[in-house]
Amino acid sequence: MKWTYDWLCQYLKTDAAPDVVAETLTRIGLEVEDVQSPIAPIAARIVECKPHENSDHLHVLKVDDGTGNLRQVVCGAPNARVGLVSALAVPGCVISGHEITVGKLRGVESCGMMCSARELGIGDDHDGIIELPSDTVLGTPVIETKTVFDAGITPNRPDYLSVRGIARDLSAAGIGEYIKPNDTPFNSVSGNRQVILKTDKCRAYKMIEIHGITVNPSDKKIASRLAAIGINPKNAPVDATNYICYDMAQPMHCFDADEIDGDIVVRMANNGEKFTDLFGNEHELVDTDMVITDASGILALAGVIGGARGATTENTKNIILESAYFDPVSVRKSAKRVGMSTDASYRYERGIDPTITGVAAMNAANIIMDTCGGKITTAY
Repeated sequence: MKWTYDWLCQYLKTDAAPDVVAETLTRIGLEVEDVQSPIAPIAARIVECKPHENSDHLHVLKVDDGTGNLRQVVCGAPNARVGLVSALAVPGCVISGHEITVGKLRGVESCGMMCSARELGIGDDHDGIIELPSDTVLGTPVIETKTVFDAGITPNRPDYLSVRGIARDLSAAGIGEYIKPNDTPFNSVSGNRQVILKTDKCRAYKMIEIHGITVNPSDKKIASRLAAIGINPKNAPVDATNYICYDMAQPMHCFDADEIDGDIVVRMANNGEKFTDLFGNEHELVDTDMVITDASGILALAGVIGGARGATTENTKNIILESAYFDPVSVRKSAKRVGMSTDASYRYERGIDPTITGVAAMNAANIIMDTCGGKITTAY
């Protein structure tokens, strides 16, 4: 489980330093394995841009990072040019979960990496390196770095799989005051679509349908927190479900509503049914697998992974949010059988709080509508 210090402070009023937080958590039962204060990418100006001798698309740059010494960087961005101020990740920076080191690309040494907005976790643009204002002070941090905690979770403490749960325990341990979240309660809205439960292995299932959204990048706070813990921001609807998963320990899924045929049905699979997941892998299911379906077939392997059909894309206009409680044993058996462990299955297997499905769904809906617009047409 990873989380950032600023995320924790959203729910914990404290002046305790990160090392004190880590020591306290380890003392009360949550072993903090690592605390990282990463190096931030800095502003740097390209002062020389030459073609790479052994590549038809790479450039060899000389960049001014404000230290007085030019740094050589190999870069493949099509917009790299002399005079451009961009973001430089020096050796030691962690970008998209990978630490930048000094290395060679096609035989030429590179002492850093020029970054796109997506790599910085502040946007979805990956067509080229980010372009900063020409008067940006060289050597200054381009993004705010976040102290990141990494802790091992024992099977008996699923409450530690949420930032809120960690904040509550720290408050009980006396190093801060728990800040009660201002959650929006779930309110039913009648619509044309219903949820039909055909198995007792799903104790709670909330569905919110939102129409008229424009898929946009996530707000900076959410994108940067996800990026800091190793989850690449994709877009506001998808990021909202990932964010709630870590914030509240409530796994969620987002469907393209226009791809859903009729009502949502939760049932057990039939032996031999086929399911294609988000990554294009086909699975043959058995009657111990729980599935999410519509009139046209299977949409998701419940609690494990969503399907290729119904996935949210950049062109999605209407979405359905799923927030549910699935039986831990059922999810564990399915995840093990198909050889897949996801953030969702990891939490469901340990048992989540069945009382928060509605609030979690509303929180995700609000995050999405704040960024993408839209209106709730059904809440069931």
